[in-house]
Amino acid sequence: MLACRMLQAHIEWLVMFISRTLFWATLVQVAWATLAAGSILLALVWLLQSLRFLDFLVNKGLGLTIFTQLTGLMVPQLLTIILPIAVLAGAILVTRRMQDDHETTAVLAAGASPAVLALPLLALAGAAVVGGYILLLWLLPASTTAFKDLQREVRTRQGQLLLEEGTFNALGDNLMVYVRKRESPTSFSQLLVHDTREPTSPVTWYARFGELRTATLGAPQLVLQQGLRQESSKTKVSMLEFASYNLDLSTQLGVQQLQARTPEVEEGGLRQVWQEAHAPTTPANRAAELKAEVAKRLTWPLLPIPLVLLAAAALLHPPKRKQSSLRGAVLAGALGVACIAGQFGWLVLAQGGQVAGYIGLFAWPLVMACVAYGVWRYGR
Repeated sequence: MLACRMLQAHIEWLVMFISRTLFWATLVQVAWATLAAGSILLALVWLLQSLRFLDFLVNKGLGLTIFTQLTGLMVPQLLTIILPIAVLAGAILVTRRMQDDHETTAVLAAGASPAVLALPLLALAGAAVVGGYILLLWLLPASTTAFKDLQREVRTRQGQLLLEEGTFNALGDNLMVYVRKRESPTSFSQLLVHDTREPTSPVTWYARFGELRTATLGAPQLVLQQGLRQESSKTKVSMLEFASYNLDLSTQLGVQQLQARTPEVEEGGLRQVWQEAHAPTTPANRAAELKAEVAKRLTWPLLPIPLVLLAAAALLHPPKRKQSSLRGAVLAGALGVACIAGQFGWLVLAQGGQVAGYIGLFAWPLVMACVAYGVWRYGR
């Protein structure tokens, strides 16, 4: 009797040791797999998004520093979408490898519970949830504000980005600038400027040199040097030589671009967004977007939990005879994509002011967790 108790205690200690070792080993593997998948996805998406600003860098004299800042500030927004996908990919890769190597069968045959295999995945999902809340509650609002401010600075106050050499650059509806050669990001040679703000007497400037400067109010000015001014009307044509002429571009950029811009819904803090959404002066459509943003920040970081549960339910069980693990991986991937797409769909409904959208945002992760339980019961 004593020998049986000692054997039972030894077996329990062995199972506990195996469980702890398996937990940390699996957690390290799934963390590395998630990091690799997330890095690859982030690099690809970041590169595709950076192509929008490549023309400013190559053809319009945007500095490499500003280009790096603009593209770098997009990273938090990209991470909010990539993080759940990376967690799903890492969980599928590790659980499929465990099934192919029969590690799952061995662990379950040793008397361990299936929960032992799922705990590392849930630990990773918990870390991803914390990271998601940090992204959506702090990093994303700050980075979005900095991105929008820098983008406005580039488009309105750094006028050199508006002028491309060898082409006719239309600034608004009544001013056209031709630049033959760009000497530096802010200086040009051989310019032609045609002004039709006064339709009855259009004005044309010809200048050997030109330089863009920033006025006191932040609006760019085009300084023309060593040129000729020609003004024509129905009765006469007058010409005047000048050594220097300051051409204000603020009216061509639009007065609204020089005024304070309306913040995007992603820029405010959670409390600020909630208060603005319920303010009586907020329009109905913007209030709906703000409320949807609050619901998104509270529910989107929870997605990694049902995603890892789906991967565990589809792959953390002994494989049936002559059954490939690819079937389970495809099932987990398809259900994971449906989970993410469904959350996107509820978000769109919430942004339109639909009450069902708000309910779906909070209920959908729980529904997919129940689906994972059903898949686990069927697979087992």
